[in-house]
Amino acid sequence: RLRSSSEEGKRAPLDLDASEGEAAATTSSPHPSASPQTFRKSAYGTWVSEVMLQQTQVERVVGYWTRWMVDFPTVRDLASASAAAVNAAWAGLGFYSRARRLHEGAKH
Repeated sequence: RLRSSSEEGKRAPLDLDASEGEAAATTSSPHPSASPQTFRKSAYGTWVSEVMLQQTQVERVVGYWTRWMVDFPTVRDLASASAAAVNAAWAGLGFYSRARRLHEGAKH
């Protein structure tokens, strides 16, 4: 769910791995075979979506983001993943340096 502009100013600082007490968000893929997934709102999920959406259309990103969040549900999971697993999850989005930088950023 998108926040209205009146809600924007009421945001508390976010922890990349914050999940306790946060509302669940449902996202659905435009692909008929994909079932809706429920994810916790998090700065990490937003970070991943922002990076994926650079130079890529939203319709293309939704399925990739959903699979990414299943494969790497937290920044710690991403940090501990192999470069090969990260590249495999990114395969098809192009601009692989974005995946490398996400992976590197998760380690810090």
